[in-house]
Amino acid sequence: MFTFSVRGAREAAVVGCIDDWIHAYLTTSPGANLPMAAGLRLQQRWWIGPVLVPTASLTRICGPEPEMAYRTTSEAWEERVSAIVAAAHDPEALPPLIVEWRGDELGLCDGNHRHEALRRRGEQHVWAFVWCNSEAEFLNARDQFVATR
Repeated sequence: MFTFSVRGAREAAVVGCIDDWIHAYLTTSPGANLPMAAGLRLQQRWWIGPVLVPTASLTRICGPEPEMAYRTTSEAWEERVSAIVAAAHDPEALPPLIVEWRGDELGLCDGNHRHEALRRRGEQHVWAFVWCNSEAEFLNARDQFVATR
């Protein structure tokens, strides 16, 4: 059984179980995202993390704004984000965000509410798992993260 926090994510990474942690989180946690879990299983992924990434470097894809790929009502958005803000006294108690390496950017794929809550709390960096879609991308991305630590 995994703990869905930064500490639990680190423990999974140390024993080579990032993919298992991600799948368990996306299928069994209160914030389950079953379509994303299924999509990630369609091909091999290469994982980095958890690593700290600049909060401002991530762009949400979920929210009440018209340009969001996954729209929600303002009320539902605020209710969920506000609950996280109120409860997130320790950012490491939250699960890392899940982002996709896209060469010159990181795509925020899971954790939009957590991202917004941490941004509102003034966090300059957030914990994330980064996935790459090929070994070549992984090697490039890994080097980028090592260089910026």
